[in-house]
Amino acid sequence: MGLRSMRRGRLGQMRIIEALLACVVIVLGFTISAYFSNSYFAVRRGEMEGVSINVVGLLGSQILLEKVERQEGHWEQDLRSCLESLLPANTFYTLKIHSTIQGKDIAQVSNIYGENITAEMNTASALARATVALPIVMNESKDIDAMLILDRSGSMDEKLIDDPYPKIDYLRNASKYFVDSLNMSTARVGVSSFSTTARLDTPLTNDSAAVKNAIGNLVADGRTNMGQSIELAIGEFEQHRRSESSWVAIIISDGVPNEGRNGEDSDQKGQQYATEEADELSAMDVDIYTIGLGSKSNFNETFLKQIQTDGYYYAPSAQELDEIYRLIISDILYQTKFDILILELTVIRPGKFD
Repeated sequence: MGLRSMRRGRLGQMRIIEALLACVVIVLGFTISAYFSNSYFAVRRGEMEGVSINVVGLLGSQILLEKVERQEGHWEQDLRSCLESLLPANTFYTLKIHSTIQGKDIAQVSNIYGENITAEMNTASALARATVALPIVMNESKDIDAMLILDRSGSMDEKLIDDPYPKIDYLRNASKYFVDSLNMSTARVGVSSFSTTARLDTPLTNDSAAVKNAIGNLVADGRTNMGQSIELAIGEFEQHRRSESSWVAIIISDGVPNEGRNGEDSDQKGQQYATEEADELSAMDVDIYTIGLGSKSNFNETFLKQIQTDGYYYAPSAQELDEIYRLIISDILYQTKFDILILELTVIRPGKFD
């Protein structure tokens, strides 16, 4: 099962974006206005509807929209090529795209360069309003309070197929990568790890060296008391989280919680304990991500999906933890906004429209 199929949060967002774009014909709700002056002829509605369809086709490419919005790469050339492939031959055009989120025109392309436009030429203009979902720039200065809830049970000392090192080694390295990937002048990270008992390895802090040192000292042994580890994370959020921050918890495990609230040696009691604590964590508005590591026969995927609020990821190989952390960081730091694009397309063609 590939990583892409496990991106619940991010795939959900992308499917919404694709649906918006695919339905742009409906969303646009074009207000078409054919205008004329002493120098221009009015045209039939059917011709303008044809032009509108061409514009809708142009908007159908999310990649092109993103390039235009950010003015990346050869966006102007690509926009021209798309227009010229859609419009009839021998058509002069000017297309303006106005971004309401930026409050300015973000694009204008035209093939009119000092042409002798006369009254014998037919001119028409179409206005369109499109609501488009686009990812805006990564907000690296966003305040984040994140607790890493990490499995250090005995099974984490085992190797997965094709992994040359034990799972705990990859967990340590990937978790250090997570810390290094954040802007620690505005982010804080804490660690709560679990074995037969849980412990708070480090409180929420922006001291990246202290956090990475705590992660590096994790040693695999014992059973799986996830519930107690989540409970410790709850206490840390209650006491030290910042009101203006985004609150995040990342839970990684390769097994089934098997320590109950009162020390019962029971998978059922262990999962019940962890579920109750995860529910309390969620009630505090903490975003919960869960990661299942290794063979699905060794952990309860349904349980990990149940306790997450913002994403469940499956890592069949411990080497994939880096990539999963990268996805979670992007999910935390990126925000999706809706931009209303106003398009004005003017077309000029020799002769009269029939």
